[in-house]
Amino acid sequence: MMFSEENMVVVEDKGACTEENPELNSLPFNYRLSFTSSVDIKDVELVRIPLQLFASSINLSPSLKNWMKEEPELTRLLKFYTNILNHHSPLISYGEQKRISDDESNKDRKELIKLAFAGLVNLSAIENVAKQMVSTPNFVEEIKKYWIDSKFTDSEFGSLSILINFCVPNEAVNDLCSKYPELVHEAISVVTSNPNNLTAPQWTNILANMAQSDQAAKILVEEQMLPKFLPFLKEEFPKLRVHVARLLYNCLHYSGAQQWLVDKDSEIISYIFLPLAGGEEFTEEEYDKMPIDLQYLPSDKCRDPNPEFRSLMVRCIQRLSFTQKGWKIMRDANVYFILRELHKFEKSQPQVNTETVDIIEDWVSTVYLADEEPEFLPSLEVTDDLSTAINELKVS
Repeated sequence: MMFSEENMVVVEDKGACTEENPELNSLPFNYRLSFTSSVDIKDVELVRIPLQLFASSINLSPSLKNWMKEEPELTRLLKFYTNILNHHSPLISYGEQKRISDDESNKDRKELIKLAFAGLVNLSAIENVAKQMVSTPNFVEEIKKYWIDSKFTDSEFGSLSILINFCVPNEAVNDLCSKYPELVHEAISVVTSNPNNLTAPQWTNILANMAQSDQAAKILVEEQMLPKFLPFLKEEFPKLRVHVARLLYNCLHYSGAQQWLVDKDSEIISYIFLPLAGGEEFTEEEYDKMPIDLQYLPSDKCRDPNPEFRSLMVRCIQRLSFTQKGWKIMRDANVYFILRELHKFEKSQPQVNTETVDIIEDWVSTVYLADEEPEFLPSLEVTDDLSTAINELKVS
């Protein structure tokens, strides 16, 4: 039996809104844009007006999405924001790094940048705008200054929310990872060096979205970075776990990831199955061949309470079984008994996740109960035409 392909999993930041202002929201968008052309970029008070206009619930208006299809108008708007971020930056250099100046004279600049990012977060939640932002010269370079320093928090400016939105459309994330591969390494460094960092959840979310790009997935898999994230699947990291689960799942779409991750010495099986296990007791025969970390768990051991996390783990199990090697190791690991009890648990929930239940049943029939190995897809040479066809099937 052939395994069916799954879509990528991404999370879109819905946009940040400043306090509602009916008078500002009622202004036509072409009138709002006229401010960006006529205002003196150096005049703090005048600059504040168009920034407030575009930061006011901009993501809630369907008319804006149609208006933003006009490329010249969008280019003009992004140029305005680029100039704002450049001229009014509250960042000052300390050697090779940048920090936010605490000088009182910087107060107005910080307020303007916060307004600018509020509008940019809302704008970047519109797919064609996100694509245009990534491709606009100097635009990414300006806001990248606010990403790189891990001491910046999203509550300060919201710049990381823009990066999250950049990583939603396939075209934008591929373009971003091609032009700025250092962002992948920076995100890895921020999270793995200090998972308790205030920005670690956002960077992990960003990495999970970036992993829909082969460029990012290749770095994570082939440079052996992905195993560093497996410990963050533990319950000690509640703010990271779902993002890491998505990261793992998306990386498993990269060619060769399953073969590399699943081997006899890999701990990935324990990391994935432990959150799905309860405190059930099994017979000695059932414990046989099961990974040591999954044997003789405490009777009060509880399954992860988050249905989204459990679903992602089950989907990872399915992906890991897609190759001949993965299928055999999963079968030999004797993890069926954990999935059997998980299946009972999922069926007993007030709101049954039918997708999770169906995947478990499919896994049992194609892995545990199969008399022989299923038919696996052969290795294919990925030509340019085939790569284009595959990318068209990916849905963010």
